[in-house]
Amino acid sequence: MLNGERRRRQTTGACTGRLLRSARRIVVAGAALTIGSAMMGLLAGTPASAVAGASMRLFPSARYIDVNQDKRRDTGDRVDITYKVHNAGTESLSQISVRDSAIGAVICTTTTLIPKADTACLAQHYVSLGDMNRGVLTSAATATAESAGGAVTAAGRQITTNLAGRPTLVVTSAVSVTEDGDNSGGLSIGDKVVFTFVIANEGTTTASRVAVIDPLLSSAGIHVSCNGTSLDPGAKLACRSAAMTTTTQQAHGGNLTSAAHAIGVTPSGAAIRGQGNTLVKRLGPRLNAYPHAPSASSGGSSGTAPPASTGSVPDSVTSGAGSRAPGDPASASSTWYKRSSVIAGAGTVSVLLVLGASVWWLWWRRRLRHNG
Repeated sequence: MLNGERRRRQTTGACTGRLLRSARRIVVAGAALTIGSAMMGLLAGTPASAVAGASMRLFPSARYIDVNQDKRRDTGDRVDITYKVHNAGTESLSQISVRDSAIGAVICTTTTLIPKADTACLAQHYVSLGDMNRGVLTSAATATAESAGGAVTAAGRQITTNLAGRPTLVVTSAVSVTEDGDNSGGLSIGDKVVFTFVIANEGTTTASRVAVIDPLLSSAGIHVSCNGTSLDPGAKLACRSAAMTTTTQQAHGGNLTSAAHAIGVTPSGAAIRGQGNTLVKRLGPRLNAYPHAPSASSGGSSGTAPPASTGSVPDSVTSGAGSRAPGDPASASSTWYKRSSVIAGAGTVSVLLVLGASVWWLWWRRRLRHNG
């Protein structure tokens, strides 16, 4: 009896163990099947509403078209998206349509499919400035159809088209004299000048917080104002500085040099620096006019002394007696006498020409009378 009871218990335990192992295998296989189905749904699109015998899959793909053939991605280019709709079930599908969240309605070549058949749908999206500023075009499509058992839907995988771009700021500069202090007709030390700038965005996205930086003006504390701070691709901004008086310290090598560049911010918030522009203008010394002769105290004849310099001047000027300071009366006297000598010489030549012409005329008249 005891041996029989022991054998019965051993047999029951072995059966129970086999049943438990089989149950575990079933659970593992079911989990694997569930995971596999989920992965297939992510890759190929699974029906949002399942109908017995009806199944549909959606496979999207995108292609970028450089419409203007400028070898960059910018507004006006096109993104062609193709959607392959597959009838994966055993029932025919009708009223097939595809809708894309980024594009809208999509055109399909056919709206009915027999089991295991495919159809192609196409959408074209032209890139806008908003797309460029966002940097990507995201497409998420859903297909719908009708079957004998009811409505069938399928979601395709999300497609992202990279539209990486950035603004490119280019500045051009100009300077004009607003007050010619020495009436020289050119740019000289002591004149008042105004700088003007034009900033162009030659990039593919919008630039914000646009401004001009010029070390020459910054060091002099001169403000530059623009007629805006935002610049779309292809647009321009005009900027103008306050008036600045040129100084000797700014005349590096006899030139006034402006090295301006533009700054701004991309749509993503990154700071950018535009291409620089260097403007070099000849900056001459300040000229002084002496309309009257220098006074006797300066070593010359009586008259009105030359006016004192009213602006910055070069370190020295050279006269006939050597190098003298610009405000030295002797230097001014020498300059005045040189000018007087030139005028006197010209007058003498004129008198001689008149006398010569008169003598010739008298001689010619006497000859005519003699011949007559």
